[in-house]
Amino acid sequence: MRHLLRAAFLIALAMALFEPVWSRSSDRLQVVFALDVSSSVGAESLAGGLDWLAEAANRRDADVSFLAFAGSAQTLGRIDDLRHLKVTDGGRGAAPGTIDRSATDLESALRLARSAFDPGVVKRLVLLSDGLATSGDPRAALGGLIADRVRLDTVPLATAVGRPVVARVTLVSPPRARSPAPLEVEVLSGVATTSRLVLTVDGQELTATELEVAPGSQLVRLDPRYPEPGEVELLVELDGSVQWRQPILIGPRPGALVVAQAGRGKALADLLGAQGWRVTVVEPSAVGTRSGKLAEWDAVVLSNVAAKALGEPSLEALRDYTLGGGGLLFAGGDATFGEEGYSESAIEPVLPLRFNVEEERTDVALMVALDKSYSMKGAKIELAKEATKAALGELEDRHRFGVVAFDWEPYDVVPLQLANNRQQMLDAISRIEASAQTNFYPALESCLRQLSEVEAEVKHVILLSDGKTYPDDYEKLIARMRAAEITVSTVGVGSEADRELLADIARWGDGQTYFVEDAKRVQRILLDEARGKLEETLVEEPVRAVVAQPNRALRGIVVSAAPALLGHLNLEPRDESEIVLETDTGKPLLARRNVGLGRTWIFTSDLEGRWSAPWFRWSGFGPLLSQVLHDAAGRKEEPGLDFRIRRDQQRLVATLRALDDGGRHRNGLEPKLRVSAGSRNTETPMRQTGPGFYAADLELAPSADHPYVAELWLDGRRQGLGSVYYPESDDLRPGLPDHALLRQLAAASGGHFQPSLDQVFERSGEHATRRVELWPALVALALALFVVEVLLRRTGRLSPRPEPVVVRPATVTATVTGAVTGRVAEPS
Repeated sequence: MRHLLRAAFLIALAMALFEPVWSRSSDRLQVVFALDVSSSVGAESLAGGLDWLAEAANRRDADVSFLAFAGSAQTLGRIDDLRHLKVTDGGRGAAPGTIDRSATDLESALRLARSAFDPGVVKRLVLLSDGLATSGDPRAALGGLIADRVRLDTVPLATAVGRPVVARVTLVSPPRARSPAPLEVEVLSGVATTSRLVLTVDGQELTATELEVAPGSQLVRLDPRYPEPGEVELLVELDGSVQWRQPILIGPRPGALVVAQAGRGKALADLLGAQGWRVTVVEPSAVGTRSGKLAEWDAVVLSNVAAKALGEPSLEALRDYTLGGGGLLFAGGDATFGEEGYSESAIEPVLPLRFNVEEERTDVALMVALDKSYSMKGAKIELAKEATKAALGELEDRHRFGVVAFDWEPYDVVPLQLANNRQQMLDAISRIEASAQTNFYPALESCLRQLSEVEAEVKHVILLSDGKTYPDDYEKLIARMRAAEITVSTVGVGSEADRELLADIARWGDGQTYFVEDAKRVQRILLDEARGKLEETLVEEPVRAVVAQPNRALRGIVVSAAPALLGHLNLEPRDESEIVLETDTGKPLLARRNVGLGRTWIFTSDLEGRWSAPWFRWSGFGPLLSQVLHDAAGRKEEPGLDFRIRRDQQRLVATLRALDDGGRHRNGLEPKLRVSAGSRNTETPMRQTGPGFYAADLELAPSADHPYVAELWLDGRRQGLGSVYYPESDDLRPGLPDHALLRQLAAASGGHFQPSLDQVFERSGEHATRRVELWPALVALALALFVVEVLLRRTGRLSPRPEPVVVRPATVTATVTGAVTGRVAEPS
């Protein structure tokens, strides 16, 4: 018995160490309904949701429970608990267990709902909400729900109808005296109505406008002109109610120096003057050679000025002015290219675009080496032939063109010749048919031979193939072509193209390489290659502007409404430049670049009316130029301390980036953030979060009477100012349901958006697996066996183990028939 108990104890203990698990399958369904009772949910929609839940509570084919949430959440067992829920609309002194309806925390509600499920059941969570959260991120709770195999269905509730309110005011550019500085006002509304929006500064009305407000959110752009410089309070009123308060600093009236040829620049000065700029027009000879003299101006405009007219000393002064923090706008024109151009001048390195282009190229020889191997058969060869024809169409009769088709060997389909016999060339290209294997080398040799026999300013080959070629010394061949001033670009079509070799050939040949999966793109590439070899510095043909990249200088500007420009310069962008507008032919039109402490812009059309005359009649041209100059000057205004504040739900977040004059990070500073709202004042240190970066944040409460004014204090001085206005809880503001979020949440978990009750309770053959860990029971069993053994031993119920017999040395007396015969020692 004793041996059996001990063996059972050891077996139970050993099995526990393996942590065994017992699994069983179950189709039991549990459904948790989470109802949003926050103030943003409309009363009628909430009542309808309760009726729908009452119907769900009567279902007997699942375990049903409820959860109510807003700023906090509670789990409830019965539908009646929902109907008698204790709620408050914010404020202090609420009873314990009361839900605050003035906020919505969807993330916390989903996390609490996850914990409400029993293990080993099929789990359904149904969220009834408008999707508008004032804190937390519901997406952050999705991972846990998915890990627990909880299917989330979402039912959208309508929001409460609300009158229009101002949600946000953004200053597009720093306010300057007597100058329009656009700002954007975000208006939220739950109804369609007409409202009156008024901006005032220290009691002086700046602008007023009538708005046709639609349900939801909309941005309203205003262009007020501000009064004299100083610190003032900006008020935004909507329908007679103050909706926004913000202290702002109005800077001095901006000044621009326009440099133009004698007798030019008046139209530009009038255009900028109408935008509030103080403009002085000077001739190139008056620019001077001291950057300090230029520093008196917020921005300098060079309007179609020849580099020779300025002279190298003045160009150097303009360069130094820009590097030191000045703003420069360079505008093109016919005087800015050719022998008097800016290529390799002192100012070119600080401009966003390069001038390393030439005047019209009259001598161009272009050849296409076209793969006609069997792998090109079908759509590929037909599209390639059409692309080759399109490239020919870009050439003029004075240019030369040739086509070498190749498979295993080359075929001079169109021997290199003047492009004046077009129909014969087109017919020859059309007759190309696919066959045999691929071999680049002989085709490139043919191009080298033909191009070496002609004199041309540009000699270029485009090699097009979809396969791999036979090995050969291509690097040496391309070196011979470069020695003959021939450039080579390559186009690889499809996944079987010899990408490595084609890229090497283009690199050795000082050309471009392209790889496309869709042969339809080949025509665009060949067109661009042909046009690239024909480009002229000065392009005098109508072009339209297209937004290439959003920029604050374009805010409020409807670029698509701009008429066509009549010409522009064809310049090359730098890697570090930002192309803001481009022509509809894909060439840079308006670009900017940060350089040193300053910022430069370039407009490749002119500002004199030769090319830009239609734009001078366009209402958006003046605001566009003004915002470009404000942006250029803003680089100078941006201090080494970049202080910003924003509101993130119920918190004010302040950030600071600190740089010295050389652009290096300033570490180890001790900035302080002072925040005031009326008589309430708070001061907190800003902690360093990275090289030159500092941050601080604090909790906010709604304050209808005063904005939160945030000041940056450093070295005993105020060095930054900003404000946020938080008049009431976000949940009390009108808005539209966030259906996109609700759809996203449902889709991520495999659930339904706006399901019926039958869809909620459907089983679809689902089963849950309940895992029961057995090691605790095994450990308990082992302990029990050990205790039983000890008790039985102490009560004597277990027989003791026999003691071994030990024989010790002794003296034995032997008696024979009653007589003592002697002493005998016991054997050892």
